Amino acid sequence: MPVKGITSQADYQNILSGAGATKLVVVDFTAAWCGPCQTIKPIFEKLSNQYRHVTFVKVDVDEFQEVAAVAGVTAM
Repeated sequence: MPVKGITSQADYQNILSGAGATKLVVVDFTAAWCGPCQTIKPIFEKLSNQYRHVTFVKVDVDEFQEVAAVAGVTAM
């Protein structure tokens, strides 16, 4: 399953609530200027294809600052 890019805070909440308590969701908080984030990107995408029963989500912290704040992300 391809990595899902969120489009809003509501979208992020829907993904999490839709997974419920039984489905694993892996979230990559990323930024275009973050070198390590860009390094891990192809690995994250490969894992999303390998583990199709897991939901993989990416959140651009510059575009969705409030999502990152709610999740407790304080540094990149």
